[in-house]
Amino acid sequence: MTIVDDLVAAVTGAVRFDNPWWLMLLPLALLPWWRSSGVRGVHPWTHLLPPDPLSRVIDLGCRALAAMVVATLVLVLAGLARVGQPVERISTGAEIVILLDRSRSMDEDLIAPGASAAWLGDQPRRKKSEVARQLLGELVAARTSDRFAMMLFSTVPILVSDFSQGHAVVRAGVDVSATGRGLSETNIGTALVAALRLFANRPYVGQRVILLVSDGGARLAPDMREQLTRTIRRERVAVYWIYLRSRRSPGLLADRELTPDQQDAVPEHFLHRFLQSTGMPYRAYEAESRDAVARAIEDIKRVEDRPLRYSDTPPDSPLERPLLAIAFALLALLAATIGVGTFATRTVNGPPS
Repeated sequence: MTIVDDLVAAVTGAVRFDNPWWLMLLPLALLPWWRSSGVRGVHPWTHLLPPDPLSRVIDLGCRALAAMVVATLVLVLAGLARVGQPVERISTGAEIVILLDRSRSMDEDLIAPGASAAWLGDQPRRKKSEVARQLLGELVAARTSDRFAMMLFSTVPILVSDFSQGHAVVRAGVDVSATGRGLSETNIGTALVAALRLFANRPYVGQRVILLVSDGGARLAPDMREQLTRTIRRERVAVYWIYLRSRRSPGLLADRELTPDQQDAVPEHFLHRFLQSTGMPYRAYEAESRDAVARAIEDIKRVEDRPLRYSDTPPDSPLERPLLAIAFALLALLAATIGVGTFATRTVNGPPS
């Protein structure tokens, strides 16, 4: 926005002050009106002086400009800012919740049996968290029209960003997920419940997806399974699971046959079978090769794009720079006015005796 747009929006909309106590200095803007400017002259009878309307106009203009400069600088010191107002927007895309596992096991190396040299690159080993950040970065870059929300989880879920098209915030959340070390426990059930709550009490405005990126599963209790099934169906959410397979895991692919008892004993298979039984769209991918990850990203790219109508609240806009620019412009105009007035006075009245 231009400087004029910012100031008009500030006048017509809500504003805030970071340091409101500076407003106590606003009466200083009256100082230019307090005393007369220029040199006082003594005349026996002022009616003998010729009328000088130009000097009066210049005098009033200089006083007004000086008062505006003082008031503008006080507003700068007070930290005037325009409060962001909700704006209704319409676009096409999907609403995707990124649910990223941040447990301690994600800091381990990805050495799955099928991990190819092409995926690992020059590094013989890569941390699973590094692989997750790479594939999420590719996904966010590919789905430019989507609205993303992001959660990290281990023992408890942590909301990083609610639904927004500010993809820079999501990318920053993906990067910051590498900070520190995660906890040793993973509670996927609670994380899924928290992710589903982000869709609650919201109009169904487009395709809804939870993208789970994790290296582990969970043997969910019956009440948790019932709650998740009911909520997934009610909110009409599709689940995509990018599984970062570890060395000791049997994996999720169908060619790795396990007995029913073994499937129930392995948390990954237990969660995999449960998500298949919800009746809503579900797909799982093993990130053991670049091709597998590429398939996952391509499938998510093909998620049906529908019109998205939503209310977006932009962040507050500080008005420090526009106000400083106006203050310097007023100072320049004041200096020019004084110079023109001095030249005009000497031209009309002649040099002082």
